[in-house]
Amino acid sequence: MQLIDLHAECRRAWLRQEQQPVVKQQIPQSNFEQSPYWRVGLIVAAIVVGIQVFSPNPDAPTESHRDSSVQTGHVRPMV
Repeated sequence: MQLIDLHAECRRAWLRQEQQPVVKQQIPQSNFEQSPYWRVGLIVAAIVVGIQVFSPNPDAPTESHRDSSVQTGHVRPMV
């Protein structure tokens, strides 16, 4: 005996429809890297890093002969 399924095509169509992705629209991609805020921030960061790299160290001792005795606290003997 052969079974005849009268609703087979309808069930297959329903199953195909249920297996389709729910959201068919594309999610817009971020264009943040090309925004002016990103570019300005990057330029400001580069300027700050450049200033920090090329500025002299304020804590570095000076190499002056006169100032060396004052900085170390040693007193030269008077001759």
